[in-house]
Amino acid sequence: MSNKVGRVIYDFSVSPITFDFCVFLATARLELAMKTGSPDFFLSLRAHAWRNVTPRELRYSLDDRLWRLHNLIIPICGITPGILGYDVSLSDGEGEANFDPSRCFRCENNYLNPSLLDAYGRSGFDPHLYAAPQLALDYARRMFGDAREPIVVTVRGSSYEGVRNTGSDFSVELLQSLLDNGKSVFLIPDQETGIETANIPKGIKVLHEASFNLPLRLALHELASVSICAAGGPTILLTLSLRKPNLIVHHPLNPALETSSPQWMAAMGVDIKSDHPYPWLTKTQKWLWDPEIRGEAVCEAALSLI
Repeated sequence: MSNKVGRVIYDFSVSPITFDFCVFLATARLELAMKTGSPDFFLSLRAHAWRNVTPRELRYSLDDRLWRLHNLIIPICGITPGILGYDVSLSDGEGEANFDPSRCFRCENNYLNPSLLDAYGRSGFDPHLYAAPQLALDYARRMFGDAREPIVVTVRGSSYEGVRNTGSDFSVELLQSLLDNGKSVFLIPDQETGIETANIPKGIKVLHEASFNLPLRLALHELASVSICAAGGPTILLTLSLRKPNLIVHHPLNPALETSSPQWMAAMGVDIKSDHPYPWLTKTQKWLWDPEIRGEAVCEAALSLI
């Protein structure tokens, strides 16, 4: 490996095993582009120890952590074309003596939105960096079949912070409204708990496979006429996708949770007065802030983007 190319180091002893990793990679890419003149880099993942700070992390077993490493973190690497190669080490600092410090970028509490906003503001570079591979795109096309203007809907049904989960009544109203407008609708359930299918309107196609296959999930969103997503980690991928898919995000605010409160959003640099709260969003990527919004209204907003 050439020591002329930038190196990114992500250490799980100080950083989360969540979709925040996506924000970190986007930040690292911009920072290294300013340092080295190249947006491409090698990545080193350090799994010698695990952070134990948040309530969610305190619930994780070792198996949970390894599952997220292999089912989330490594697949994210596979949909990041700018990563030239990556390694996973169970030893602290293995091989780092050979790294050029001037071409390295380390995780140091820089995995949240303010770090990306800062790097974006200083560099002026395009932060989009994720793309589904061609094989995933081909498979997604086969799943859509002959559907015209397919719409992808995702729901949250996590075992953690259930208050953030997508309500059943809301989901049914949204899905039925889309069907009533003659649309082909594809539903991606949450992989943690799945979704009860008894009340899902007839005609909705449930794509369970996409819950566990991140490249396929991204490909479906990239090819959809519009995606309707519950606020959460997966939307980070879509906002930073190179193909900039049409997107509706609903229920991003939840005053019952600190990390979904207006105060937290403000601290993260999110403009909750704007339909486009991040400066790199397109006009067809829209946030719906009303916590009481109905499924029918979300349907209407989504159809306006097609």
